[in-house]
Amino acid sequence: KVKKPWGYEIWIVWFKHHHVLKKIYMEKGNKCSLQYHKEKYETNFIVEGKARVLRGIHLNKNNIENALKFYNDLDDIDKYFHEVAPGDYWDNEPYEIHRVFSKESYLSYEASTSQLDDVVRLKDDSNRHSGLIKSEHL
Repeated sequence: KVKKPWGYEIWIVWFKHHHVLKKIYMEKGNKCSLQYHKEKYETNFIVEGKARVLRGIHLNKNNIENALKFYNDLDDIDKYFHEVAPGDYWDNEPYEIHRVFSKESYLSYEASTSQLDDVVRLKDDSNRHSGLIKSEHL
């Protein structure tokens, strides 16, 4: 179990060189980090609750040092938000900026590639650093 400022994750299966399955719970009114991954691909399937997902913002991997400026300079940020409810899913590719906002407490399952420490946080409400945070693991 991984305790997060916004809820928790339960790592169900981690095949180190293949795929990972996680159960993710986020409490209403919270959001995860504004983030991207350099290698990790992930798919999330929502089971309970509702969320607003920011996705579809693709970085040029040769210019990632300006990722936050690139994000902040986007003209029409609303076009990147998607409302999700039970039965909906979304994918995130490497170098795709994304963030989940919980409209209701929600439960989802995430299947991903195995790079669990591959998190580049651009913004985080708890000022957490990029990468895996060992103190969150119980």
